[in-house]
Amino acid sequence: MSFLKNPNLPKAKVKMVMIGERYVPRLKGALNKLGVEILSVPESAYLDKTVSSHADMTVFHSGGPDLFCPPSIKETLVKRLDGKKMNIYSGIKEPHGKYPLDIAYNGAVINDIFIYLEGGIDPEIWRYMKVSGKKMIPVKQGYCKCSVAVIDENSAITSDVGIYNKLTENDMDVLLISNGNIRLEGLNYGFIGGCCGKISDKDIAFTGIINSHPDKDKILNFINDKGMTPHFLTDDAIFDVGSILPIVEEEEKE
Repeated sequence: MSFLKNPNLPKAKVKMVMIGERYVPRLKGALNKLGVEILSVPESAYLDKTVSSHADMTVFHSGGPDLFCPPSIKETLVKRLDGKKMNIYSGIKEPHGKYPLDIAYNGAVINDIFIYLEGGIDPEIWRYMKVSGKKMIPVKQGYCKCSVAVIDENSAITSDVGIYNKLTENDMDVLLISNGNIRLEGLNYGFIGGCCGKISDKDIAFTGIINSHPDKDKILNFINDKGMTPHFLTDDAIFDVGSILPIVEEEEKE
């Protein structure tokens, strides 16, 4: 097994994902049946309760064994990794309170592109991405990872018009869907990226079914056109858990 070299984009079967600890009981059984273990991400004591257990608010996988998190959860996260050889770096910022003070770790990596809110993303993450050679694309939406479902190296789904425009300008095939229609307890709605994650190069897992979403046919057709198979982890309507973040995959066969 190995850590994903390219965040969000496994090349083989995923063996471990990161999910906020509050959602583990609800999703663990279905993911385990698919051969996927869960690394439970500690809940933040500083974020609003609606998103305090969202993994994409408190961890940022920058590629390979490298992971960024706020200082407040680093010690607990290291213990939960239980000897797995990850490099856990503390960012400078501690996300807290309301937007945009809460989005320091919510950047999105899509192949060679990094989208982020300028001034909002943690400086350590920004520097790492810059040095790694990613194309740095600032957007006006701070909830970048929440807002984007990464489908493959050249395609994604989002409801954010600004992100849609930026990605299409960079030659990506992007499906723009209507805003809302994704549950997030305590808020009016969640985001498409927050309710899913890839579990192999050809499989994507959703927290629930998408039958109630007005763009369900567009979403399923787009995924199918990319050669992807959707998996629905519960019988509930899709709900935002702060992303299902793939972190460990099988070794690629030569």
